[in-house]
Order: sequence, then C-alpha cells, then structure tokens
Amino acid sequence: MKKLLAILGAVGLTATGASSVVACNKEDKNDTPSNDLTDSFKSSYDASNAVADMGKYGVSAKDDKYNFDSANIDVATVNTLLTTGQAEGAKIKSVALESSAAVPTAADQLIAFVSGTATDLVATEDGKVEVTLTLTEAKAVEDTTVKSALVYADETTPTTTYKWEKTDTTMEVKISVVVKEVTPPAEKKDISSVVITVGEQKVDAVATITKEEADKAIVAIKDAVQKAIDEVVAGTVLDTDYIIDGITAIKEGADMTTGAKLTVKSKDTSTLIQGNTAEFTVNFTANTNS
Repeated sequence: MKKLLAILGAVGLTATGASSVVACNKEDKNDTPSNDLTDSFKSSYDASNAVADMGKYGVSAKDDKYNFDSANIDVATVNTLLTTGQAEGAKIKSVALESSAAVPTAADQLIAFVSGTATDLVATEDGKVEVTLTLTEAKAVEDTTVKSALVYADETTPTTTYKWEKTDTTMEVKISVVVKEVTPPAEKKDISSVVITVGEQKVDAVATITKEEADKAIVAIKDAVQKAIDEVVAGTVLDTDYIIDGITAIKEGADMTTGAKLTVKSKDTSTLIQGNTAEFTVNFTANTNS
C-alpha cells in the first residue's frame, strides 16, 4: 500500500511539474498585436531633406546642438513623408497637429495626431539628428455639444457635427533629419606603385660618411620622395602622411658601401594616401678627386 501511494505521489508531482512548465511557456508568449497605427505607418523614416528645410520637421539649431518641437513642423511636409508609399489597406491616411486638424465630416474617420519635443540633440557624423514623433490615433465622433440645422422651405432639418476624439492607441515614429552638410572624405590614393628615384650620393669615404654628407643625402631623398608622391596626390606632409623607413641609418660615420635601403610607408592617420612603396636603394659613391 505504501509503495502504491509513493508511486501515485510521484506521478502527481510529475504531472504538476509538467503543467507548471506548460503554463510558464504559455505565459512567456508575448505577441504584440497590431493596430490601425502600426498597420498604417513605419517605425522610422529618412527625411532626406535639404539643410535649409530642417525647420519643416520642427528642428532648430541651438549653438552646436539642435532642438525639436512638433508644434513647429510643416504639417504638409511631415504628412507627405509619413503617408507616401503606405501599405495597402492602411486605414489612417493623414497626420495633423491636434490644435489645427480639420474638422471631420463623417463618423469613424481616422487621423493621427503628432506630438513630441526634444532638446540638445547632437548631430551624427553624417549630419543628421533623429527626432521622435508620438502618433496618437483619433476617431471622428458626434459632437453633441454643437447644435446646427439646415432650413428648407419652412422645415428644419437637423445636421450632425463631428469632432476628433483621441483613443488610447499610440506609437512612436523616428525621423532622421539632415541638419548640416557633411563633405565625404576624399578617397585615399594608393602609393604602392610610386617609383622613387634618387641620384647617386657623392662622398669622400663610402665606409664612413660625414655629417654634412649624411644631411645632404637626406635632403635629396626627402625632396625626391615628396616630388614622386605629389605626382599622385598633392598636399601630403612627411611625418603626417608618411614616413621614410630606413632613413635614420644615414648618419655621421655610417657605412654606405651597400647603399641605403628605404621604403616610403603611409601613416594610418593620413586622409590622403595609403599603402607602401616598394623598397628602393640610394647608392653612395666615392668622389673620384678625393
């Protein structure tokens, strides 16, 4: 009997655990239902506007930052952006400011009121700020506070007047607005095919060059390198855009019997050039009259 009770208890515990797991899985499922707003509008838009038109999207400059106020938008501009290319079956086909929305003319018409403010927005590297509009669904309902009538041949025919009534349905829409011109960086020129040619350097003793001879050779090398790079792109600067690897070996007392093996290497921080040249050799020869 005890064994039977133990078995039944274990089965009951297992069943309870299983039902708990099922219940948890069911509770975790959270599908966001769609509504007339989400069926009618996307969650983000790119205005692709001219800088001069940022005010039409409610954006104004403040020093090096930007403010946004939906009260300042050009409704026609924003309405065109949000409604152009709407999905088939969209029920809300216009947006407006609540304070200036046209009076509805029939029951159950739908509109989206726009609102939102933001301060101290910072432009991104591509010269844009992202503003957030809150869309609130509004539906046309009978305005019972207004009594009007049309009179026809001594008979009074009552007419119905409508007003907008906001619902609890809202959504956020983000709009990227261009606020400043950004010049794209120039394409870096590859110097890997640049050929550096430096004439022979005359010295008194190739195995032991003097300081004057080293300095003279360095100047000649730098001039030749700069001239060769200038033929590819103008404006580069030694130590800013490139280095001459191996040039420090040319110094007082150095043995230049086998010449100086050099390579021009672009710096990662350069905005003008990239890559490295092939290694080139600067030869030193003894003066024949020494």
